Amino acid sequence: MYDISFGRRIQKPLPSPGPWSKKPVGAGLEKDNIETPVQEGGWGRVWKKMILKCTMASICAVTDKTIKQALDFPPTREIAVECFKEILAVAKAQGYDLGEDYVKQTLFYAEKVGIHKDSMCHDIENKTPTEIDFLGGKVVEYAREMGIPTPYCIAMTNLVRAIEDRYM
Repeated sequence: MYDISFGRRIQKPLPSPGPWSKKPVGAGLEKDNIETPVQEGGWGRVWKKMILKCTMASICAVTDKTIKQALDFPPTREIAVECFKEILAVAKAQGYDLGEDYVKQTLFYAEKVGIHKDSMCHDIENKTPTEIDFLGGKVVEYAREMGIPTPYCIAMTNLVRAIEDRYM
């Protein structure tokens, strides 16, 4: 993962979802009289983003396709749909039910904006570490903790790790 403000690689994974809090950033800002209201449903938003990112990053990295190309090719589209379902099940088990239509919504969105390669493709091209442990790896970790089977996510995560192993 990268710290967006400074472009530095963060070496530790994100914390497990818990109570959404404005601490410590909000506390520091409020000290200077800058109001920092808490946005409810923060982890639900994180899961919405991660369902697409965790799925398409690994598929695109392994196939060297754009998101649109991967979704237009029936075999990789099938993998994507199954990964979406697995990640939705993990999110739901953690208390974030995004609804039955979320797979359809995600596919619709990805087909419209997916004319680029995911950053994980560039990591592999440049032989730099990928974010797989913080994306698919985290989903697999959460799933194992809760006893949820995620065979597609495990396969995609491990395939990216295998490619990474060739140059790391």
